[in-house]
Amino acid sequence: MSVSWESLSRRRGVRVTGGLVGVYVGLVAYWFVQDAAHRVAARKAEA
Repeated sequence: MSVSWESLSRRRGVRVTGGLVGVYVGLVAYWFVQDAAHRVAARKAEA
């Protein structure tokens, strides 16, 4: 019983950590895309 509960809590912890990492990666990717879009727009404005 204790083993199954331990694995369950561990799995839940991994799921929470994975969710936080996913949100962080999503925010970084979103910021990177926005920055790239601004750079392309600035380059087009110069040209």
